[in-house]
Amino acid sequence: AKGRMAEEGRTHGQNVMVWIDKKDGKEYRLSFEHAKLLYMVSFYAVSSKNDDQPETWIRELPLNVMMYEGIVAGKLDFDYAPISRLYSYVEEGGGTVVKRRFLNFSEEGMSAIEDLREQEFLLGLKLTNQDDITMTAVQVSHKGRELLAQLAPMLRLEVEEFVYHHR
Repeated sequence: AKGRMAEEGRTHGQNVMVWIDKKDGKEYRLSFEHAKLLYMVSFYAVSSKNDDQPETWIRELPLNVMMYEGIVAGKLDFDYAPISRLYSYVEEGGGTVVKRRFLNFSEEGMSAIEDLREQEFLLGLKLTNQDDITMTAVQVSHKGRELLAQLAPMLRLEVEEFVYHHR
């Protein structure tokens, strides 16, 4: 009972794809940018297909780095700006360091991530590290994988051009 791609077209100046979930008959409209973002996440974070397969998650910081890479490569049409954020990392000696830095984040891209979560194409997980810094991790859901099985090759290629460049 897979979904099917009903059409591709334009709505309010944006290229959109329409996907119909055959399980519940619901129609979903996603901008091409949302679809490419979902495909990008699928390279790093997917729900497991069965109990024997591990699931993977991508945290907010690396997700934003990949969005930024897609934007500067001209493959994702989102804005970005420097934003002051706390982040932590482990030093060579094993100690944890928390720093505040300006990083190029895409609020528009993160809004698209939230849209995909609301439509249940992505799952979210709130995490807290030992410094009590809260972050969100996401993964492509089963429903998201069904949609991606119908994704147009043109959109796949656009994402693969910058994802494979950085692997």
